[in-house]
Amino acid sequence: MTALPSGEVGLLSKFSNTTTLTTIRAKTVSQIQTFDEETLPTDFARAADGLVFLTATTGGGSVRLRAGNGTLLGEYPLEGEGALSLLSLAPSGDQWLYARGGEVRLGGVSADRKALPTRRLETKLGLDISFFGAAWLSHHVGLWNSRDAEAPELHARSGEATVTVVQLEKRRERATLVRRGLGLADSFAAVTASGIEIFDTNGRSLGGADPFDSTCGRPTYFGPEVTVLDGETIGVGGLTRVSLFRPARP
Repeated sequence: MTALPSGEVGLLSKFSNTTTLTTIRAKTVSQIQTFDEETLPTDFARAADGLVFLTATTGGGSVRLRAGNGTLLGEYPLEGEGALSLLSLAPSGDQWLYARGGEVRLGGVSADRKALPTRRLETKLGLDISFFGAAWLSHHVGLWNSRDAEAPELHARSGEATVTVVQLEKRRERATLVRRGLGLADSFAAVTASGIEIFDTNGRSLGGADPFDSTCGRPTYFGPEVTVLDGETIGVGGLTRVSLFRPARP
């Protein structure tokens, strides 16, 4: 869900083989658009010329880039074989990540919406659709798996194919599992069952709140309670209050 330039609210909904864009004005549904044979809609992104989102065609043969009002801006083929287990669009709207057949790839478009070369990312993480996720930083993309003991990874979005392993602290004699990863401008926030920890692009901890003070009323976190409010601020929702965090800097 997002605020559209028109002043309306846009809501994306996914079904087995269909994506729906619902436009709402003053609490009233003003338009419903249905895109058949399209699935896995991404979050909205704010590209240079307005809002965009991405969907995958049924079967995963290609992705379709659409404007916030539903207009088709381009269709681009996807490399690899097998069912898609993840499709994620960068907040800049010009790059996407997808997982299929046990592989992860980065694709994207130039300023004139021409397809750019696709790059394969080397990862040690399991790619189960239910537990694998991506988070976008300005120059990296973070990967994690909430059921995998392997630590999250940071991959360069351009240039050399480098990978940095996030150095999670060991708690309770085991590596902490990540419930969700969040991308800030130049840092990565790992949400665990007990709180959050923030890392720089070298994988080193900048601090955080883990274990999180349970006075907020929620001692266990599942991921959706934590979000990025802007490029540098994280909001943590509890039952009685909301806490805000910003990464510490040297």
